[in-house]
Amino acid sequence: MGIDYDKEARRYRAGREVPLEQIEPWRPFLSSFLRPGHEPLLDVGAGTGLWTRAFGAWFDAEVVALEPSSGMREVGAQIGLPSRARYVAASAEHLPFGRPTFRAAWLSTVVHHLTDLSACAGDLRRALGEGASVMIRNSFSGRLEEVELFRHFPAAAAVAARWPTLEYVVTTFAEAGFTQNRVVTVREERWPDLHQLRDWAVAMRNTDSALAPISDAEFDQGLRNLEEAIARGERPRPTGTDLVVLT
Repeated sequence: MGIDYDKEARRYRAGREVPLEQIEPWRPFLSSFLRPGHEPLLDVGAGTGLWTRAFGAWFDAEVVALEPSSGMREVGAQIGLPSRARYVAASAEHLPFGRPTFRAAWLSTVVHHLTDLSACAGDLRRALGEGASVMIRNSFSGRLEEVELFRHFPAAAAVAARWPTLEYVVTTFAEAGFTQNRVVTVREERWPDLHQLRDWAVAMRNTDSALAPISDAEFDQGLRNLEEAIARGERPRPTGTDLVVLT
């Protein structure tokens, strides 16, 4: 099941847009992998611009926010991008840049959406300057244990198990000329309690890439699992997401 992000852009924004303080754990890692320079950063699959705004606020960087969905771009523009950021309407597999332009590329929860990761890697190799990094924030098949949502929604975990593996992504980028630099797991305090996770899941039923493909019966079972965990007094664990850095 494909997600119509033009139609779902406002729901996506409601579920994904969080205060920058919540994603602050990512800041020191990104800072350590950003090559100094005046070249812009490329936010691939920028959505409504959360990470574009983070890069602008944290690093005072010029950012090109690449986003194919007109609905996402419209909502992101309404929220407002930093003064040194702009949207470009294009997909990750067809980057409209023919020469080295950027000092880093950022892909947050993007690779499992792509139909041709090899094309994306090749285009990024052409668009990045020497020594530039590709920073990939994603959950990977076989590395899903720290995703709190999947503990309660096994059907969603089964969807994510079909996403690319870390090894596949690293190999694909190596074939395009990139070398793996580092892999770390960054942990966020995503939900203060399981009630908020439940409300988030309901709001994102047709928008989250792991929840949208599952059946109504499977979704309802996940809600029952959550309610049982709430009744037992369980607390949500920090959500761990991988950061892969390639140079």
